[in-house]
Amino acid sequence: MTRIEHDIKLTIKFKLNIEQRIQNQVTSDLVSLSVPVNYPVVKYQALYNKRPPIWVIYAQIGEYEIRRLNELRQQIHPALSSWAMNKVHEQGVVLVCITLKGIGNKCNSGFLMSWSELLYGIDIYEAQSRVQSDFGVADQLIDTLSGVDSSIKALVKSQNFDRMA
Repeated sequence: MTRIEHDIKLTIKFKLNIEQRIQNQVTSDLVSLSVPVNYPVVKYQALYNKRPPIWVIYAQIGEYEIRRLNELRQQIHPALSSWAMNKVHEQGVVLVCITLKGIGNKCNSGFLMSWSELLYGIDIYEAQSRVQSDFGVADQLIDTLSGVDSSIKALVKSQNFDRMA
């Protein structure tokens, strides 16, 4: 097995962990593109509301390579880039889930970013602040499908903790 095949296997395992956590709330379909792009793409649709679906592109970087995150856009296959741009143009939501390969060649954490953040770059410290477990990423996907802004949800939670102190 090549390193790329191994990395794809780890990314798919992280994706399956997320899907296991949200299986009772969403349907998920693997999107097949006309050419192999080495990045799994999944369409998620909420079961209990009429909101439009979201599409998530799963990619992977090493935990200690996060500083090279903004180079990832150069590795995206043109067919995948074209597909994503068409979805965004159709008012669709395309997210990129960056899985982080850590010690022991396991993917236990990751974070979500928008397609435009992938294209135009994201502050490394902002990206690091978003890193969470597969459970956290699954929760954020549910929030996005439900139309909840995760940053506002986090702000409300922090204000509630301040009141308790």
